[in-house]
Amino acid sequence: MLKVSSWIQSLEKGAADEILRGIYGEDDRLLKERTSAYVGLLTAFAEQFGENNEVIISRSPGRLNLMGRHVDHRGGHVNPIA
Repeated sequence: MLKVSSWIQSLEKGAADEILRGIYGEDDRLLKERTSAYVGLLTAFAEQFGENNEVIISRSPGRLNLMGRHVDHRGGHVNPIA
């Protein structure tokens, strides 16, 4: 866990680029886009809860809709039928 401000500084300085390249590949445009998304999320969190709070950044490639049904990782919906 790191403070929000430490995460933002690390991302902006490129300290996490190697890890992000392992996830998103070698496309520099995509890397900048994802880094910007993480910084934006952390900035919004800091505005709401303070930049001295410690957080963990985690990533999960799957998604769930709000009702708890599975949403396929390729964008399709999975509708359970009894």
